[in-house]
Amino acid sequence: MILNMLVASAILGQSAERMFDPAENYGKSADQAVAMGEEKWYDFIIEKAGAEHTLSMSHANYSFGCALHDVNNIRLKKVEAQRQSLIRAIRPKMHEFADESITVGMIVSGGGTMWTVIGSGNITDVEQCVGDLIQPKKGMKSATQAQVWTKIAEAEKRMVSAKSEIDATNEHLPYSYAGAQAAMKKMKFEWADSLSTISKFKSVADRGRIMAVFYNAAETARWAGE
Repeated sequence: MILNMLVASAILGQSAERMFDPAENYGKSADQAVAMGEEKWYDFIIEKAGAEHTLSMSHANYSFGCALHDVNNIRLKKVEAQRQSLIRAIRPKMHEFADESITVGMIVSGGGTMWTVIGSGNITDVEQCVGDLIQPKKGMKSATQAQVWTKIAEAEKRMVSAKSEIDATNEHLPYSYAGAQAAMKKMKFEWADSLSTISKFKSVADRGRIMAVFYNAAETARWAGE
């Protein structure tokens, strides 16, 4: 349930100006959270929560991603119009693909609270990419189109091989094998649909950086159960 709420919030929030709520984050602003950096922010939230458990870890991950989202929204306004439009177009596609990958992974592995923690980090992975597109730097993460297709194929093969286990433990949609198939179908659609947008980025580094998000998400789906 927590994961579903995080996923829905991440997707719906892309059209919102602000996702980070200081009232839910000990009075800190989005700018302050981002300035602290992901690791220090995580430690801060865990310390405030008093323990490292599913809820506190998920809160730390998700709130940092929300902070990045809000800071990126401000920075995006200073980006040249055509590039800004491209970034805004690819952003929700990355989020949707990453969220579907969590659904596949969760079903294939039989679920578990770890998926709440993993899913809560999706927004950070995407928003870090958005930040890199706003202000490109050397040594950015990168992947190729072929690598993403290969990883998706591996994830689907693993899903098919786990059908009997999925059927034995998950009887109802969306946690049945049919639910996993539907999520995988959406993953492949989102990836194929995103390629036309990705191709409009002139820089090879930019395209590689975006593809790295899809690669990492597909790897999460493939990794399930290992």
